[in-house]
Amino acid sequence: MSLTPFIGLLFYCYFLWRTTGDPVYFFNSQPAFGAHRSTSLVLLPQVYYRYFKIFITAQPNYEYWIAVYEWALTTFAFTLTLLFIWQAYQKRTWNRIGLGLFSLAHLTLPTLTGTLTAMPRYSLMAFAVFIFIGELPRRWFFVICGILTTIQLITLVFFLQGHYVS
Repeated sequence: MSLTPFIGLLFYCYFLWRTTGDPVYFFNSQPAFGAHRSTSLVLLPQVYYRYFKIFITAQPNYEYWIAVYEWALTTFAFTLTLLFIWQAYQKRTWNRIGLGLFSLAHLTLPTLTGTLTAMPRYSLMAFAVFIFIGELPRRWFFVICGILTTIQLITLVFFLQGHYVS
């Protein structure tokens, strides 16, 4: 296992400590960006609870459908990643289990801020999802690719109209 990422993190924390006085300023400065992120850790069940509360109480407007989109794509990526890990465990392929855990970490860590905002972007690093989809039977592969292409075109239209789409 390479220690390079951890050494880089330590150097960055040292740099932040010297320049700002706070070694974890990258975490504590999140509210300043206005993305409604929390500086205390929020566990995934709490995030899902918040989103279910949004689905029940909010009016169906643009922001509501963005929340549905973020939740659905995140849930889809989590589900496929867990299925990938389960398949790898059944076959006892340890390198695939490692890739699955890597993908799971990429999906889980951003949710600790208390929101699913920008999760579709973070889901791109969940390589296990792409491998899982690529190994599906041809029919399912084309169905999923068609659905994801349609979603991509819809979000592109919103983006071109000037709306923020995570």
